[in-house]
Amino acid sequence: MQGDCALHRETEITSSLLRSPTACEKPCCPELKRILEKNGITDCMFAFIGGGKMADCLVDGFFSAGLIHKDSVAISVKSEKSKLSWQQRGYENVFTSNVELLSRFGKGIVFLAVHPDVWRAIITELPKDAFVEAKLIISVMAGVSMKELQSDLSPYNSGIVRLMPNTPVVCGAGTFLLCAEKNIGTKVEVAKYLTVKVGAYKEIDEDRFNVATTLANCSTAFIYTIIDAMADGGVLNGMNRTEAIELIARGVYGAAKMVLVTGVHPGMLKDNVTTPSGATIVGIRALERAGVRRAFIDAVCECTERLNEM
Repeated sequence: MQGDCALHRETEITSSLLRSPTACEKPCCPELKRILEKNGITDCMFAFIGGGKMADCLVDGFFSAGLIHKDSVAISVKSEKSKLSWQQRGYENVFTSNVELLSRFGKGIVFLAVHPDVWRAIITELPKDAFVEAKLIISVMAGVSMKELQSDLSPYNSGIVRLMPNTPVVCGAGTFLLCAEKNIGTKVEVAKYLTVKVGAYKEIDEDRFNVATTLANCSTAFIYTIIDAMADGGVLNGMNRTEAIELIARGVYGAAKMVLVTGVHPGMLKDNVTTPSGATIVGIRALERAGVRRAFIDAVCECTERLNEM
């Protein structure tokens, strides 16, 4: 029986790693332009306040999916070094001034992609009307609530979306959490369209947004740690590290797909792999002896607590 993971997406995740860039020659692809215009957005520019890791992943993901051209992205960064780094990759619209970014390219979609502590400093420096010409604001900042965003961005009132991606967006396998302002109307369809082109989205109410962020975003680092540790075990037992990492990653990919496609409880899927007196159950015993299950529960709780504190 096929399960429903309740995630909205356009296509299944493929086994390919990074897709070759297929961005349109024009500032944005025709399909995206139609979606934008249908929702009252005539400016195709994507303006990013913040040029760190998350902005990097989103820009790369959108570009690889053919949604944008490098000329249709504008980014503000905090240093000349970061500015040069982006420009060396072909992005010319890079600024060290948020005011200049918004005055020149803040009439389309504006992404807020900075650390919450940095955001507090930015919002105090910007003029009150800095965002009034933006047609849609998408925040990818962890721990900054919709209520805080509405207060910070006032008098802007054209629609705010909280969107929390994870880094696999760069290879078309992202998971997005989505929470939209009540008065946003159909503009939320723009955010949904972007997510399904580079992954999948799930609508989450605000009171569960932080724990959902832990499960969808922070969890990727947990999985990378598992892959790294298991690779050490493979090397200890004579495997080449590169081969070990590939085998483990494929195992993780297959296990995740089994959960999503079948809808079977992961505990039952685990039981289907173990056999009486077999190697797998011995390995499970070793994990339980080391307290791995409790460690993961604690990790989820502590990550969520930290997000609540932001």
